This record gives sequence, C-alpha cells and structure tokens, in this order.
Amino acid sequence: MGSHILDLSNVDIGLLQLLPGKPDDEIACDVRTVPLKSDPTYETLSYVWGDQSNTRQITCDGSPRIITESLYLALSRLRLHDRPRTVWIDQLCIDQTNDVEKSLQVSVMRDIYRKASRGLIWLGELPSEEQTGFPETHVALVFQCLTEMITDLTNAGSSAGVQPRDLGEVILALMGSQWAKWQGVKWWQRIWTIQEAKLPRESDLMWGGYTLSFDILKRVAVGLVNDTRVGQRFEQCFSLGPLTNEFCIPIMNLQINDPAPILGPLYRWRSRDATNSLDKVYALMGLLPEGAFKSVPFCDYTISENELYTRVTLDLIRHHEGLLPICGRRGEPRVTPGLPSWVVDWTFADDPSQRTTDYFGHCWRYNYFNCSGGKYVEPEITSDGAGLVLQGTQVDKIAVLGSVNYLLDYRQLSDGEYDEHTLHTISLWSSVFYEWLGDRSIEEPYIGNKAMTCLEAVCRVLIGDLVYRGSEPSHHASEDEAAWVRNYVRGDWVPTIAASARDMARSQAFFITESGYFGIGPPDAEIGDEVWVLLCGKVPHVMRRNGQDLEFEYIGDAYVQGIMEGEIIAKSTTTIETITLRNHIVNFPAQNSLVQNPPSHSD
Repeated sequence: MGSHILDLSNVDIGLLQLLPGKPDDEIACDVRTVPLKSDPTYETLSYVWGDQSNTRQITCDGSPRIITESLYLALSRLRLHDRPRTVWIDQLCIDQTNDVEKSLQVSVMRDIYRKASRGLIWLGELPSEEQTGFPETHVALVFQCLTEMITDLTNAGSSAGVQPRDLGEVILALMGSQWAKWQGVKWWQRIWTIQEAKLPRESDLMWGGYTLSFDILKRVAVGLVNDTRVGQRFEQCFSLGPLTNEFCIPIMNLQINDPAPILGPLYRWRSRDATNSLDKVYALMGLLPEGAFKSVPFCDYTISENELYTRVTLDLIRHHEGLLPICGRRGEPRVTPGLPSWVVDWTFADDPSQRTTDYFGHCWRYNYFNCSGGKYVEPEITSDGAGLVLQGTQVDKIAVLGSVNYLLDYRQLSDGEYDEHTLHTISLWSSVFYEWLGDRSIEEPYIGNKAMTCLEAVCRVLIGDLVYRGSEPSHHASEDEAAWVRNYVRGDWVPTIAASARDMARSQAFFITESGYFGIGPPDAEIGDEVWVLLCGKVPHVMRRNGQDLEFEYIGDAYVQGIMEGEIIAKSTTTIETITLRNHIVNFPAQNSLVQNPPSHSD
C-alpha cells in the first residue's frame, strides 16, 4: 500500500481578480498565476458549491465562464465598486478539467488558507421575510449588537453600552423557525468548511448583505458559556439553553484544540457531510500535524474508501501505540461495504436516531488503565491488507449478558430524565447479578481480587471504577465512593457518582464471564464472545471467532473488574498468542498513478 510522492515545494496557485462594478453590471474577473511561496496578498472564500446543475454565466479572462449559482451570488456580494478584489476561490482558481492540478491544489489547501490575509465565509443569501417571518434588518441589528456588546465588555469603562433588551428581543425573534434557517445553512454541515474557517488568521462571516467578524461570533459563543458577564446580559432576556445548544456549540467546536490532535478532529467532525467519502479524511488533513498519516502523505483519490480507512486506522493505532483509535464503538452501522471489522468507518454520520461510536467518553477513561502491564508489540498488517495481527491472551468467555442501555439521543435529555433511564438499566443489571449469584453471599470474594467482595466488584463495574468531576473522569473510586454506587441504585445518589454511572452505562451491556469476571462492554456482544488482553493498549477487548483458528471479528472495548492493571499479564501461567482481526477479505488495487478525479473541496 504505497503512494506516489507529490512535489509540494514549488506550487503555483491561481488568484482571482474580481473586477469592480455596480450591482447591475455583469460580473467580470481575471485569473493570474503566482508562486505560493512568494506570499501574495489575497483573501479566501469558504462557501458551498450547491446544486451544480444550477449555474450562471460570468466573464473570466475575457471569455464566458459557467459557475454555480451559489458562487455567483457570493461574487455579487464580494465585488467592490471602486477597485479590484483579489480572492482565492477553488471553482475559478483551479483548472477543474485537470485532475493532476486539482490533486496538487487539494494537497496544499492548508497553506493556501493559512497564508490568506482574511477568510471570507459565505453562508448564502438570507431567506425572504415570507419564509422566515422577520425582516433582514433584524440580522443587521443582531450583528451590530453582538459587536457592540463584545466591545463594551472588552473595553472596561466604555460608555458605549448595549441594551440587553434590544439584543434579546431581536434574538428571540430569530429563535423560532427563523433560527432554524441559520442552523440549516449548508455551510455548517459540510466537512471542507471546517479548515476553511479555522486556518485563516482572521475571517468575516457574510450572510446576505451583512458581515460580522467571525472572531466576534466566537467570543460571543464562548462568553455565553464561560463568561458570566455575557451570560447575564442574555439571561435578562431569555433562557440560554436553546441558544447554547443551537448557536454556541457549533461555533465553539471550531475552536477546540483536541488533546489527541489527529484522532480527535477525525471523530469530532465525522458527522459533517462529504460528497466523496474519502473527504471524511482528506478535508481534515489541513488541520492535522504535518505527516499525520505516514501511509497517506497526500490526498489520493485513486484508492478506495476501504484502503484509505484501513491505512488511516493502522497509522492511528501505531501512532497511539494501542487500540485507542477503535475504542468506543457501540453497535453503529457499518456503512462502507466489506470494511475489515477493526477499521474505523469514517463514512458513518452521527445520526441521533442511530447508535454511534462514543469515542470521547471512552477516550477520557482509556488512560486511567493499563491492562497490558505496559507491554507493547506493534501490530502488523496481513499481506491482503485486511487483517490486523496482534499478540495477546484470552481472559475468558462471556456467559451472561444484561440488557443494553441504548440512548439514541441522550443529548436531548435533562439530567433527571437521563438519571431515570440509567437507574432503570442499572436495576436490570443488578437483577442479572443477583440471579447469577443465586444462594451465594454478596460478600463472597471476587475472582479478580480475593480481597474484594462480589458486591464491591459489581459496584465498581457500574461506574468503570472512575469518579467524574464535570464531564470527565477525575480519579479511581475509593472504597467509600464504590459503596455510594449501591445508594445510587437505590435512588439516593451523589452527583459525581450519578455522572460516572450515566457515562459508563450509556450504550453498553453488562456481562459476566464463565469464570465469574464482571464487566461492561459493547452492546452487540454475544454469549460466547471472548474477552482478550492485547499487548497493544490499555483496556481489554471483546472479540468473536470467525471460524478460523485464532482469527476474530472485532466487537469493541470493555471494562472488566480485576484485569485493568495488568493482573492477567503478570500471571506466570499466562500464554501469549498471535491472533488476527479481520472479518472481511479486501484485495486493494495496486496504485499506478497520481491522484485522479478528486471532488471539489467545497462540495
């Protein structure tokens, strides 16, 4: 699985000179070619191509040129009346008939946007008043009020003040179906627009004929969540709940610097739309560290989704020295046909109506454990490109399974509703535990630690042995905190224990192994599935034999009480075996050319 090398050191780019004109004048422009390394002055346009069958005509370099309606409207708004404007726009600055040039330009997109003097974010024309029920001037007032409010709060003692009722009344008018028009703008849903917003040193957001500094927008969003001065101004007028969810979170997500700078963005943005499934990776490469994927040095559209996703997953596993990149899988559909079971399917979109990977919840817990005892053997790939070869030891087989705590759209639940659902699930799991226990005492020693009772062990399992502070785990549970879990099951809970139980139980299944180990794991686990400790990570994994000797389908990661700190590996009787994860055989075509047929990146 090798790639040809592109020379990205001496790249020329096209720059559009948008010629001045009056609103009714025909749009005219010229394109000139300059070396990117000469640091030319230009702006970039971030937009959505839209329906490519809906087109308009302009004049470019003296000849007619067909462009999409979306771009035509943007150019109409961007054009100045008294001087040219220099902008980099993919649709006009890249020869769309030259696949090699398109490949080269996509591969240097990071530098094109980073070197720009300003980014221009075009959301499109405003919906009509008939569609929304509010006049365009409301948008102008919102933009003005947001700017003045941030200026007022930044400049202590400034006499310029914003009356909260003014801003509140306007935004309240936008919070109904009108606000949905803002959230429904395609720009917020496309994956390419993320780097186009993040990379320029500064950006302006344009909606119809109105412009707002994107920095102001970001500061308002952060302030609503973190700055009591901003929040208080808004709370005088309306509840912050809907505004935080619908307005703040999408904007704040654009500012997050993930602690896992490669893996985090891939999971965070996988729900964004892409016409070409390869762009679920390629559209984010400009945000990742240089050389993030050793086996994918540039955007190569000649390879299949299977090969790209396999390469990327293997690179991530090796980078993290473990299986963290594939943790959190919780029964989500496999969209890409024939993908090996251990490979992350980046094509999948985060649909609240479907089960989805809970990567971040599992990522936060991952580094608290060390079930491999610090031992690491780098995974290998089989010759057919579909199998992942690992070393590890079988712990046991699943003998008893509890019901699954499915919460398809838990983000819409209040804490009370969330707790009620979690308590119901845990009560069912408790029944499974007591049925398994039979006539034995709850004080009976636990197989994973003879100094621990079965009751304490199951209580620790229900919170993954971690106590949360806020949305992330803080520390391993003490004896007292483990005992509090029993009170939680009875409906008398401490908030930190409730948060821990909610996060641990979500979309997971309680199980007991043949030997009596207690654990929580993937919802699609079955009786007879095997629990393994692999010398490639910090948590155990559930796998299913596929009929071949030591070949398995990967099911998901798990928590098993009594094996999370290397206890199994430390035993003198432990036997290490070589196994292969696959489930599907995929024969990748040989690479024989440069990148072919990449889609338009704003598509």
